[in-house]
Amino acid sequence: NVYYPVTVDCLDFKECGVCYCIDCILVDADPANFRYLGSWYFADDSLVYILGFHIEGADGKSFEVLDSPEYHYFARDKNYVYLGMKPFVGADPSSFRYLRTDMRPCKGRTGFKEEVLIFEDRNCLWEYIPNEQNYGKIITNIRKQKAPNTSPE
Repeated sequence: NVYYPVTVDCLDFKECGVCYCIDCILVDADPANFRYLGSWYFADDSLVYILGFHIEGADGKSFEVLDSPEYHYFARDKNYVYLGMKPFVGADPSSFRYLRTDMRPCKGRTGFKEEVLIFEDRNCLWEYIPNEQNYGKIITNIRKQKAPNTSPE
């Protein structure tokens, strides 16, 4: 068994300044090689967890946290890209990377802007709009041709 406490800061600003704590006992985790990966992800050589929840199907040996803005939890293993606990279906894990964050006008909300995270893999450009229900809104296949090796201007 592996025990670890987790403190989670307020992310949605609805409960500004409030955090919560949980105590996790991971019965199936191997304490000999259990490690913190960053962004609330933990793994041993076979299993992966985020905030104490097992990520079904994730490979502990190849799992790594990706560079992305704070409070946006992207990771990958040899098979998938993950957003939190969910596989980011269709993304190529070997080439997926964060490019930039754009601020765009909100549809239907004059004067407001929303954050749009831009990612790419070898097949397409991806947009992710956080703070929507169910981990945000992912807009796929924005560009079907091969993505460039450098960040777009």
